[in-house]
Amino acid sequence: VRSSPDEPSAGAGTGVRMSITNSCTPSCTNTLTFGTGDGGTEAIDELYGEDIYTQTQRIARENNATVSQRCWAYFEPLNMDADIRFQDPDFAGMLRDIRSNLGDSTILYKVRFSAGSPACYPVTLCMDPNDFPAGSRVIVRDTLNGSKFSFNMREATLVGGGMRCITIQDANINSFIIEYTRGSTGSVATILANNWNFVSLPVIPPNPLAAVIFPNATGTPFGYAAN
Repeated sequence: VRSSPDEPSAGAGTGVRMSITNSCTPSCTNTLTFGTGDGGTEAIDELYGEDIYTQTQRIARENNATVSQRCWAYFEPLNMDADIRFQDPDFAGMLRDIRSNLGDSTILYKVRFSAGSPACYPVTLCMDPNDFPAGSRVIVRDTLNGSKFSFNMREATLVGGGMRCITIQDANINSFIIEYTRGSTGSVATILANNWNFVSLPVIPPNPLAAVIFPNATGTPFGYAAN
């Protein structure tokens, strides 16, 4: 029996569904699902229908007689030691990745994909905002900390059916990171005018600059490093 992820409503959701579509004719689409739930882990959770996507399956896609249908996509674990099954030589990734709902920090998911060929770019990535819990944030960025692209999926281009979509133009890009921050309630400390105040970020924001997080602040904050 498959348990339901928390997205968009606790214990009764579908998870956040994401489609990755190339631009060849006919187009080729892969659908991945991520989110959180009771008992979710970084390992393979049969409870949530997670299973291995194999190298054999990927190779079969890559050898499809129709070039436009050679696309594939899967979640690649960030922690390869989380499950012994990740060490299987035939292991490539997972089509579903449900994590624990107990944390209050940003969850990172890595996606690897292939459009089938460079001629099948741009690639369109779409999500249904109805899958997003209230107060949550979903950022899609490149694997270089957002130096090439970073998109807030709540503000992505609105297309038919209410989907929010972005496009990846660069044929050299075959992976990206999803930064998922669940909706939560926080507290704001009182800032004392004439004393030291230390401020930390409990989650990864799309832009961590002090001027962005505290746009009405006066003066310049000090930053300290280990060295």
